[in-house]
Amino acid sequence: MVAPDVNARWDRLQAMLIAIKPGETIRVDALTKESGLERDTIMTVLNELARVMLFEPQGDGVFVRRSLWPHS
Repeated sequence: MVAPDVNARWDRLQAMLIAIKPGETIRVDALTKESGLERDTIMTVLNELARVMLFEPQGDGVFVRRSLWPHS
């Protein structure tokens, strides 16, 4: 069974990622501080989201939210 505190951390991360609009940037350090999850965990999540093209890494722990729809 997962501890409620761990669930709350994942819920915070999910809420933060959902709130990011296309074109906005997010810093790994900010997500780590706000969510309470480990930096390595956040990096794994963002790298996987980049792999499926939802975020684009900018280097130095910065990621940009990509649009799901191509520009016309």
